Amino acid sequence: MQDSNALKTLRLPFIALFISVIVLIVTGTAYIKRSNTYKAPKTNTSTTNITVTNPEVLLNWMPQSIYKFTIGRLQDYSNNKNADFTSFTFDSVQIDEAKYKFNVVMNPGDSLHTITVEPTNFAGTITASVAVDGKIQGVTSSDNAEGSGYIGFDALTDKGLTSFQYKGLQQAFSTFDSNLKYVAIDTDTILSNNATNDTNENPYFTFTVSVDGKNYSAKAVYWDITSVRLYLTDIKSGKQVFDSGNVDVSE
Repeated sequence: MQDSNALKTLRLPFIALFISVIVLIVTGTAYIKRSNTYKAPKTNTSTTNITVTNPEVLLNWMPQSIYKFTIGRLQDYSNNKNADFTSFTFDSVQIDEAKYKFNVVMNPGDSLHTITVEPTNFAGTITASVAVDGKIQGVTSSDNAEGSGYIGFDALTDKGLTSFQYKGLQQAFSTFDSNLKYVAIDTDTILSNNATNDTNENPYFTFTVSVDGKNYSAKAVYWDITSVRLYLTDIKSGKQVFDSGNVDVSE
């Protein structure tokens, strides 16, 4: 009887260890599946910052805000193609039914492309649609895939954010909360200060955003074609809870 009791006593730790291993396997598998559900969007491999050799060709025709937006979209084209262009050179501009049309040579490689820029005033925000060889430019579909954990960000790129700034804004949110699962922008709340061309401020968006279910008031300031800065304010207390500092993912 003593031997039997001794065996039972020895078995108990092994049984407990076996159950613990099973629990760890099950919870670990669930965590991996959940993490994959909220995986971060794919990023482009090209981060070359492009120089414009003759900006005056476009600036003689179009407002500076439209010019900056156009350069940003051409930068997007380069990024989305994973191209290593380092400079743009523009040909003369033609006006056709309120659209700017011109050619651009992208180097190295003397790659020639036809560009069409159509200014718009969408919901009080002066922006433009930019087509390269007839195809409207923006961030890639892989950057906006469902399940990425970033919801509503397309509305910002539609109104002027470049792909660099798009990724920088996502990086800022992940710095605010390194364990975040999703960020959802309420697109109905987006406002912009870029309704006129003569503003001396950097353009910015304000909007309400939910970070894992908690709502914040957000302000995203952006400039050049690569930089962005995020401020978050607690809606209930009215206190600023986060300042990302300047974020530039091209560096």
